Amino acid sequence: MVQTAEKHLRSMIELTVILFQYVGYTRCGLKQQRLQAEKQLTQEKLQLKQQEAQDNERSSVDHSAVLEALERALKATEAAFLEMADR
Repeated sequence: MVQTAEKHLRSMIELTVILFQYVGYTRCGLKQQRLQAEKQLTQEKLQLKQQEAQDNERSSVDHSAVLEALERALKATEAAFLEMADR
């Protein structure tokens, strides 16, 4: 009877050790997955910022050209208005 109890106790200890090892590996694996996900997210954020910077460089507006076009449009509108008013 004592040997059977000792056998069960050893089996329980072995199972507990195996369980703790599994939990440790699982935690380690989850931590590694979380770190990889954070690294990937950081890389994606960096790529997005770089893409935005490139887009901003490509779409830079020539403000003087816009103002010149507005000036021409305003002059044409004014001329058309004065022509209509003279009729």
